[in-house]
Amino acid sequence: MSYLLDFRDKPHEISLELDRRKIAAYNLPLSYQGSVFPNPGTYVEDRFLPFLVQGIIPFKKHEYMFAALEIEFDDDGEDPENGIVTYIYVHILSEIASSNGSIHLGIRYIVNVGDRYEETVEVPIYRLYRFLPQTQESSQDVVVFDSEPVGAIAFDENCRRIREMLTEAFQLSDQARKIVIRRLIKKWHPDKNIGNESYCTRIYNYLRELILRLERGESINEEIVNATTGMSAPDMSGSSYKTTTERAYQTGGTYARGYRANIDEYNRSFRQGHYSHRSSESTPRPSVGESRRWLRQAKQDYSAAKRALECTEHIQQKSYNWICFMCHQACEKALKAVWFSKDANLCPQRVHSLTSIVRGLDHADLQQEATLFEGRLQIEGRQYFRLRYPDCVAGNNIPSDMFHDDDARFAVESAKRMLDIVDDFTN
Repeated sequence: MSYLLDFRDKPHEISLELDRRKIAAYNLPLSYQGSVFPNPGTYVEDRFLPFLVQGIIPFKKHEYMFAALEIEFDDDGEDPENGIVTYIYVHILSEIASSNGSIHLGIRYIVNVGDRYEETVEVPIYRLYRFLPQTQESSQDVVVFDSEPVGAIAFDENCRRIREMLTEAFQLSDQARKIVIRRLIKKWHPDKNIGNESYCTRIYNYLRELILRLERGESINEEIVNATTGMSAPDMSGSSYKTTTERAYQTGGTYARGYRANIDEYNRSFRQGHYSHRSSESTPRPSVGESRRWLRQAKQDYSAAKRALECTEHIQQKSYNWICFMCHQACEKALKAVWFSKDANLCPQRVHSLTSIVRGLDHADLQQEATLFEGRLQIEGRQYFRLRYPDCVAGNNIPSDMFHDDDARFAVESAKRMLDIVDDFTN
């Protein structure tokens, strides 16, 4: 244990070091002892999404090892039937208290997101989720999705909390407030709260009324709740959050059906079974959203390279190496997009060699293109650094001396062929 002395001045990193050495946490709650979670950075499978707790409340320390992080929240890409929204397992390391007076949404956390990412990142509370504990008990008597049953709090108090949270959300970016709106709608979905459908329908209607008022710049702090509150559905046709609310409601219904159909099996998977979280490391996890995201950036890199090549005839100082590098970036991200479409957990995100990335994809055309690209430009393996760094080329040369017009044109043509293959494969 002497290595822990190295963390005297940075105690917040002790948990990360223990995770690296695969030392389990001690004295965990009974509900988590048998459910071994995957390593941080593992993608959460769609079958677990109905068991994410949508309520946004601070994490207790015993919950730090059992969280999920929403890593993709492009509202235009959310598809409730195909699981486009993407989550990974994370370990929370420490909490950063709110510094702006926010009651609900200002808390941030330092989390371990795994070796394939930056290892630790700082994220807001509204992007972190708990999983419903696996209780090994029958679910037929009481269904509790969040920490407080629906009927435990008065209607006007729930309305007050929603007003506070939405007021804070509308101080954030448009993307962040959409996350909060989606979570509130899923939390209060009538299908999710059996026996309290009328109550939750009123909450859902009231929530949308508040969104419309906040869009108009109105204050909702002194709102008076009465017997007519939420009794009628508001007209969202002119709202910029119409799509967000509709899709969140669809997703909430999908999750509710998945919950009711599978909660008993989920609880029976306390140690092993179909809903054992640990199985996510060995089960293929395609991520359509991540695949599209990487391919979108690959196409941007290719477009930048193509434009740069078109401009070379108008400039004196020509950097053909940079065009080749951008093409390499396009190819690298396109190949990783293929991995994400097959199994996000196996994508070699820290690898840059095209021939290494394509290995395992079992695609002869991509293998041929990757080999041709690196061979023609002489950038196999660590020679990849010849594209950028002077100490990786011979003599007194620099990378700009080593690549020429014909190399750049080849790279652009080769990248285009590879992107076309990947487009066909992923679509």
